[in-house]
Amino acid sequence: MSLHPVIGWWVLGAFVVALAALAVGWQRRGSSAPARRWWIAGGLALAAAAADPQVGHTTVARLTTDTDVLFVVDTTGSMGALDYAGGRPRLDGVRADIADLVGRYAGARFGVITFDSVATQAVPFTRDAGAVAALLDVLEQEPTRFARGSRLDLPVLAIRNATARAGAAPGHRRLVLFVFTDGEQTAAAVGTPYRSLRGLTDGGAVLGYGTAAGAPMHDNPSGDLTPSTALIIDPATARPAVSHADQTAVQRMATDAGLVAVWRTAPGSLDAVAGQVDRQVRAGRGTSTTGRPVGWMLMAVVLVAGAVLAGGTVGGLIDAARLARAGRRSR
Repeated sequence: MSLHPVIGWWVLGAFVVALAALAVGWQRRGSSAPARRWWIAGGLALAAAAADPQVGHTTVARLTTDTDVLFVVDTTGSMGALDYAGGRPRLDGVRADIADLVGRYAGARFGVITFDSVATQAVPFTRDAGAVAALLDVLEQEPTRFARGSRLDLPVLAIRNATARAGAAPGHRRLVLFVFTDGEQTAAAVGTPYRSLRGLTDGGAVLGYGTAAGAPMHDNPSGDLTPSTALIIDPATARPAVSHADQTAVQRMATDAGLVAVWRTAPGSLDAVAGQVDRQVRAGRGTSTTGRPVGWMLMAVVLVAGAVLAGGTVGGLIDAARLARAGRRSR
């Protein structure tokens, strides 16, 4: 058990000393009225509740710096290719890795940008990790009927805008950037290049998914991953289209932006990634300990004591009123 007083220790100590002095004074006068005992009991319970005792402690990692973590997720159709972890969609790996990173960067603010035919800030910067978890629950690839080709440069301007809105710049807040993609590009790059992010971020990584051999893609707007789910069909061949991940493109994105490049083909520890990023960012890490407050239970004693004392006061007033009426009648 630990104590986390809601008022200063000296105030709490003075209150307890005053209660003790009051109790000793009553004891010396030989007074043991029930009301006075309730005063002492209620006062002691109030002091104990103000000390805010907590039990069942847990220790969690946290960042000790002001840090923003921005996740940028490729949701083009190719992220539904079935070559992650022996036949799962690439996007499954993204979901798992983002959930892992959110836990590792507890204490930071999180934002999420998704990009396919357009780039959208799906989650503005927030300390509510639950907002990211809620997005992961519904995160899907772009439906094929809306697709207009993959452009890896598409989210760069959105990253710059999100960073500007959040006020996350070196010297003010630290910005850690994670990009999740398979590196496949099927449309010409015409936007802002990744090298424009140099100096804007403090560190981060580009995480790549899939295989060079490639795999067919689920046409998966509903999240149904059963074997009967329709595959994306290549109109030129009338056969299932195959997506080939591009590790070279992922490395080029990381190099241009000054980030770390990591390839992910199956679930596994992100310790190495987090370690490299932390060295880039020089993010101070520490721990925080939380417990389950139990002081509120002591307030029940205070309430009972208050009810008893209030009842005694009301009863005394009623008796006094009766005596006064009886005195007037006797005259």
